[in-house]
Amino acid sequence: MIVVLLSAGPALALLYATALENRARSKEMAENSASRLVRQVALDQKQALSSARQLVEAIARLPQVFLYKKKACNTVVAQAKTIYPLIASIGAIKPNGDVFCSALPFDAGLNAANSPWFKKALKTRDYAVSRFYTGRLTRRPVMTLAYPSFAVDGKLAAIVFVSTDLSWLNQILTQEQLPPGYVLTVIDPKGIVLARTPDPGFWVGDNHLDVPVISSILSRKQTGTFQSIGLDGRESLFASLPLQVGPDKPEAFAYVGIRNDVAYAEFDKIFYRNIVGLISVILIALLVATWGSDLIVLRRLRELVATTRKLATGDLSIRTNITSGGEVGQLASAFDDMADALEKEGEKTRESRNELQASQSMLSTILNSIPVRVFWKNKKLNYIGCNELFARDVKLETPNQVIGKNDYDLPWADQAKKYRANDLDVITSGIPKLLYEVVQTDANGNERWLEVSKIPLKDLDEQVIGVLGIYQDITPRKHVEKKLNHMAYHDGLTGLINRREFENRLRNILEKTHLEDQEHALLYIDLDQFKIINDTCGHFAGDELLKQLANILSGSVRHNDVLARLGGDEFGVILENCQSGRALIIAEEILNNVRNFKFVWKTKSFSVGASIGLVVLDASTPSMQELLSRADMACYAAKDLGRNRVHVYEEGNLDLQQRHGEMRWVGRINNAFELEQFRLYYQDIIPLQDTAALPHREILLRMVNDDGGVVLPATFIAAAERYGLMQRIDQWVISAVLIWLEKRCQQNETLDFGRVFINLSGTSLGDESFLTFIREKIREIAHLTRYLGFEITETSAIADFANAEKFISEVKKAGCQVALDDFGAGMSSFSYLRSLPVDFIKIDGSFVRTMLDDPMDMAIVRSINQVGHVANIKTIAEYVETAEVEQALAGMGIDYAQGFRISRAKPLDDL
Repeated sequence: MIVVLLSAGPALALLYATALENRARSKEMAENSASRLVRQVALDQKQALSSARQLVEAIARLPQVFLYKKKACNTVVAQAKTIYPLIASIGAIKPNGDVFCSALPFDAGLNAANSPWFKKALKTRDYAVSRFYTGRLTRRPVMTLAYPSFAVDGKLAAIVFVSTDLSWLNQILTQEQLPPGYVLTVIDPKGIVLARTPDPGFWVGDNHLDVPVISSILSRKQTGTFQSIGLDGRESLFASLPLQVGPDKPEAFAYVGIRNDVAYAEFDKIFYRNIVGLISVILIALLVATWGSDLIVLRRLRELVATTRKLATGDLSIRTNITSGGEVGQLASAFDDMADALEKEGEKTRESRNELQASQSMLSTILNSIPVRVFWKNKKLNYIGCNELFARDVKLETPNQVIGKNDYDLPWADQAKKYRANDLDVITSGIPKLLYEVVQTDANGNERWLEVSKIPLKDLDEQVIGVLGIYQDITPRKHVEKKLNHMAYHDGLTGLINRREFENRLRNILEKTHLEDQEHALLYIDLDQFKIINDTCGHFAGDELLKQLANILSGSVRHNDVLARLGGDEFGVILENCQSGRALIIAEEILNNVRNFKFVWKTKSFSVGASIGLVVLDASTPSMQELLSRADMACYAAKDLGRNRVHVYEEGNLDLQQRHGEMRWVGRINNAFELEQFRLYYQDIIPLQDTAALPHREILLRMVNDDGGVVLPATFIAAAERYGLMQRIDQWVISAVLIWLEKRCQQNETLDFGRVFINLSGTSLGDESFLTFIREKIREIAHLTRYLGFEITETSAIADFANAEKFISEVKKAGCQVALDDFGAGMSSFSYLRSLPVDFIKIDGSFVRTMLDDPMDMAIVRSINQVGHVANIKTIAEYVETAEVEQALAGMGIDYAQGFRISRAKPLDDL
């Protein structure tokens, strides 16, 4: 017996070594299981972010965004949100932080200026990503991606944002419970649990930095697999990965934990089975050794052997039932004790087996629930498994039917070679290929876009044994992106390319011209009479007219020419490889086709014309901006020469150069409105006869340069009048003066002046909308009209006598007064004063300045004063620059004087 027992020593040593090896394998299997699950979470996160980034970049290019078309923008982002279910909200924000567009309802005045992701996108003018936070619109934990949207001129117009919530994670965590001993947790960099299963309500939302596994992950950015103590206080095997949501540091970590008793369940099962086998062998050997010496013992040993065999069959409830003493009795008692222990361990083994089956069932449920297709192949590129979505894609009833097949056996056999080449690259290199796109075509020629990721599968020795593939159908997203891309570069009304794309193509042709010395032409077309039709019949009629004219213009150009709607009723044409003579013929043909077109709307018929500017484009053309400026000048020259004609730009034309200068001022005037560079000045008008009367003041306009210099109105007024900006300037001056008057009246019960006079242009007088503006302002400030006066020039009043008379009558009824400026300069008849009920006549300064040296000028000043007094109108002399002139004016009875002798122009804010 001693010999038998000694011979069992090496077997026990071998058993122990084998147990250690099995334990290591059990650990590696658990590590691989945890790592695969946590990598799947990270991959889902990356795919969600990739889709969200492509969406935010596509939305940023839409004109509905950078042109602030709120209603259209809301429609587009709402459509996009329905296609991307993982998106919580989509919208756009102005540079000042005001939200003006959103797929979700939002309160007016919602401002995101203090949001870190908005500040970063605004500062860098590039892609930005936020941390997890609770969204003001969604009221859920979200992560926001932001991307800048630029206007046609390159200026930052808006910041587009897309907010994603944690629904992609919840889809995994809300499946059937993990097997006992497994946990799946997501934490943020502060140690707050964002999601967990099981027991989410007990842990989510709290800070657990004191837990060893969380502090280990956050302090050392622990990734991979490691041993630590979890939230439940038990020693477990963990695998973690950072969830990278932006270009900087990780914003969250996901980790999977498996309790040690679960991780090493397979080891325990094998170890106890080997122990049972070894003990059985030892017992048999002992029985044989004692057979001849002790028959009774031998019989008992037979009973032990029989019991052992039953134990080996799996019946752990069997016992020896040997109660006699002696060595055999002691052995039987120890054997029964071992059977008791094995029975308990067997129950644990069954529990572990059930847990393993539950884990496999949960993994199958997850694979069949996630909204992507999953498959895996061996090194021979034969399929060894897939989920249900993939099986349906390849027309199979169950996932098991795919086992043993290859790509040539599936519906995409004609594309199998390309797919297998990608698989082979991943298997050979051991490097994943993530989130690349492929186009799949069926037998009917229908295209389907897929977003694919392929990852190498490795065994316990880190040797590649196959490939794991994941893909999703992104065809609806591609269709939306295609539609968004078309909208970004085409006019939504006419279907022609828009100004942005037109300028891109013009820039490319200009660069090619400089390299190849070719000649092209540019046509700038502005419709005549469009405003009349639009105002008479409404915007629907105007839109229909533009669509019909777009068809006419398309039929008038060559197939390789570029036709675009530049905005409003303006169109542009690039005539590529077209010399000036041929370009002029095409322009005249376009003009004739438009001229012969009759637009019919309901019962009305309209004729339409066009003014066309033609510019030759060759190697000497300096830049695209200069080219467009020349075309614009030529078009306006065509309008000035009578409209409905073609005008060819010629270098050195003085009229065009002057117009070019005026056009530059148009841009500066518009910038002055945006940058608040207009300033109000004033000049005193003092009484000469009634010294107790209060002085009046004339309001003067100035513009401030970028360097702080002051620009006089004579420099830019001509350009403003030519290009229709005077009415906007007049409205700005009136509004600013009324605000100033309101403040002065609030500060003082009485004012130290009589009235302030505002100069109005002749173009404003003839516009009904301007008169409506005056009426509304007067109703708003009825208590201030006793301080308000207007100045109109004699020439503008005579040129549009009816409107001037109507304007004067209305403002006088409201309590304002009116002065007729520059009287005498046109030498118009005094008889007009009978029909114009003005309160003041301002004698033109050209007579006043030289009246002491020219008797004729003296007589004119005296005559105007006398006629004015006969008509009961006060007189004001302008350009009073010396004391002698002031005395002479007072002597002849002039009522008021104005000029450098009296005071120079001063800022109105200094009063």
